[in-house]
Amino acid sequence: MKILTVALIAVSLNLWGMIGVANARQPPETLDLQRQEDINESAIPTSVDGILESLTSNNNCLGCQGILLILRTLADFGDDVFVGALKQLCFAASSEDEDVCDGTITLEGPVIASSLRDLTLGSKTAQVFCTTLLGLCNYPEVEPYTVPVPSQPTKPITNPNATLNTTRPSVFKIAHFSDIHIDPLYVTGSNANCSKPMCCRSYTPADEPGNNDFPAGPFGDHNCSAPVSLERSMYEAIKEFAPDFAIFTGDIVDHAIWNTSVEQNSAEIRMAYQHMSDAGLQIYGTVGNHEMSPVNAIPPAHLGSGAQWLYDVLSDAWKTWIGSPAKAKEIGAYSVQSPRTNLRIISISTNMWYTLNFWLYQDVQKDPSHHIQWLVDELDKAEKAGERVYLVGHMPMGTSDALHDASNYFDQVVNRYKSTIVAMFFGHTHLDHFQISYSDYERRTASNAVAMSYIAPSMTPLSGMPAFRIYTVDTATFNILDIDTYVADMNDPTFQVHPVWEKYYSAKEVYGSLINPSISPNSELSPAFWHNVTVALENDPAAFDAYWTLILERVIDLIDRGFPPRLDDVRDMADCLLDERDATRVGPRWAENFVRRQLQLKTRFRRGIDYQRALAEDPAIVQAWFALVRNTIAKYGIHDDDIYNFDETGFLMGMLSHAKVVTTSDRRGRPRTKQPGNREWVSVIQGVCADGWALPPYVIVKGKYHLLSWYTNGQFPPQWRVHPSENGWTTNEIGLDWLQHFEKCTKSRTKGVKRLLILDGHNSHKSTKFDDYCKEHSIIALCMPPHSSHELQPLDVGCFSPLKASYGKEIEKMMRMQITHITKDDFFPAFKAAFSTSMGKENPGLLGPKDTNYST
Repeated sequence: MKILTVALIAVSLNLWGMIGVANARQPPETLDLQRQEDINESAIPTSVDGILESLTSNNNCLGCQGILLILRTLADFGDDVFVGALKQLCFAASSEDEDVCDGTITLEGPVIASSLRDLTLGSKTAQVFCTTLLGLCNYPEVEPYTVPVPSQPTKPITNPNATLNTTRPSVFKIAHFSDIHIDPLYVTGSNANCSKPMCCRSYTPADEPGNNDFPAGPFGDHNCSAPVSLERSMYEAIKEFAPDFAIFTGDIVDHAIWNTSVEQNSAEIRMAYQHMSDAGLQIYGTVGNHEMSPVNAIPPAHLGSGAQWLYDVLSDAWKTWIGSPAKAKEIGAYSVQSPRTNLRIISISTNMWYTLNFWLYQDVQKDPSHHIQWLVDELDKAEKAGERVYLVGHMPMGTSDALHDASNYFDQVVNRYKSTIVAMFFGHTHLDHFQISYSDYERRTASNAVAMSYIAPSMTPLSGMPAFRIYTVDTATFNILDIDTYVADMNDPTFQVHPVWEKYYSAKEVYGSLINPSISPNSELSPAFWHNVTVALENDPAAFDAYWTLILERVIDLIDRGFPPRLDDVRDMADCLLDERDATRVGPRWAENFVRRQLQLKTRFRRGIDYQRALAEDPAIVQAWFALVRNTIAKYGIHDDDIYNFDETGFLMGMLSHAKVVTTSDRRGRPRTKQPGNREWVSVIQGVCADGWALPPYVIVKGKYHLLSWYTNGQFPPQWRVHPSENGWTTNEIGLDWLQHFEKCTKSRTKGVKRLLILDGHNSHKSTKFDDYCKEHSIIALCMPPHSSHELQPLDVGCFSPLKASYGKEIEKMMRMQITHITKDDFFPAFKAAFSTSMGKENPGLLGPKDTNYST
């Protein structure tokens, strides 16, 4: 396994939602690690290539100990040697830009090296390291430990203000938002499809506004951390519900983890909390793993004061709402009573139990910073005072990101104080979900479901739609009565003008009907309720399995045909299936969760265009593409005359063609020709059959309505299709409309059963509706390798080049007739003449079926 996977993949790649979907390998095997004598120290490679080879071959549990030996040996030479070696290996093994490798390793490398020098090979800590970071071993058994807690009181201590509600209870609202990940360097118009893990910054001149094909909108993009404009929009939406207070479960700093610093993170933290204050919200916050620089690396107290700057910044930001409790400055935690209530808010730092906090693998403690003991003390005080407690943290316990031993010890505390803890609130996963704590995990029942953890979705759009929650709370008991989740739909055309935050679903409305008897409007969402919901879902596994299987098969089919879907596409597939059943649509985070559960799938980042082009020019990639075409033709028995190529090109309506001209020798420099004034964009979608027959063109013009003059003045053939769009570019709806145009034009001339349609990977060709239409009309769509059309697309040279040249000549004729501003009424007859001249069967690159070679 490569070095970036060993030491940094978990840090530099796995900390944010992935974007594409691809096939994954099978789960690792299990081996006994307690055999340090099997590790041969003399076999340590000394070159970069040798280390890479060793890491690639050591892909099992025992081999992981060999990997750790290599890393520890490098660490023993000192931080500089260790960091330098990791950088070389990252450059050699990773597809990330060099500055991403360099920055991440510079920040994280010394922490990793320090922990590795303290690591004993074959130990439980080494096995946990291999399990949580590399996935090469089974997780070791939890080390038994009984958390010291005071004994249970002889009689329950209840809230003296609580009363039994037989009618609709008095309620109040609280908000819960998480993982805002604000990027202060976000630039509207910058490249949203860059070569780095996080985009929407002007990293290079090519990424700057006006120099790229994927401009970032003013309110965010799925490939980027959030702009301040989206953050402020959410606060304004939350204010509309007039919550008594808001719970913020951490993660302020953006995802550019290779470029953080104490100064920069401090400024971002102060700015975010100031924005919350400016919005007039009462905030109870907690510390997220991204607040730290380096990311995640918050050392426990016994390893020094490296996190003191963070605790100082946070305690200063929180004092507006909580005063100045000493523990906020000491361990980043606090315990305060909500004003004029019997409710206590306890905020904990879950970073002390996070698998990717590399400090925790050094001098391992059962209770780092005595955090659990402090929590016990605060809960005991609350119990004795008859207070109710909301527990707030960043990372939910019991997940794969939490150390198992710590989760076990934390759960002991929750079970002891289950009568005091009303609810727990977390974030971190970017998912909208919940967890149930039980007193007996072997025999889980409604009666031994003791506590609830509510995990909020993220605001950052990097891994889904921005979202927050509003809880309806019983004033007397502080029990949760309902949860409404609100989202800003980024697919809404108005999103980039003004995000609209709309109710996505109510937990009581969606889940309440699943259980029998149904929950009443006044009932709380108790742990027993949530247990019964899970039972109801488990009791209909066939429906869920069939539902998942349909989506899984469809995703794999798309991958095989060269259309690896985005997570949004997977969610769209699920929504379409649910719409057919008149069922509620899936949540914003459903697709990511679905992919994680499928062993056949994994998620990954799309690589940058330059790298993709290099891949497309690789003979192996090209040969695989032609093999796919050849095999598809053979599989479906497709006739040569039923094979079509599809592409799109664009025109500036008043742009002349480029051509050599003769000038006098005294005119230095490049000859200039005056262009007509209109630079309005027009797109043309064109399909061509393998026999050279060209489909009637599909023209997309900027506008909202069709005008009669387009068809009368231009004498447009009736088979040609014109479609106005807001900017003259294609959309998913236009892509589907072109496909219907293709079906109408080719159906009558089809000789076989199936038609093969070869196209590029534009998003409009990847929509669920586009794929559905192809299946319904016997069209097999294949996608060329990403960014390969410059090598594999015959239309570029054979059709579009002469078409544009012919069109330029038509515009030149108009100029000579003193037509200096080209309108659509001028464009259409000029384009018709150019099309007739250039789109014949004799064009170079449009080969007849007998000359076509599908094998390279």
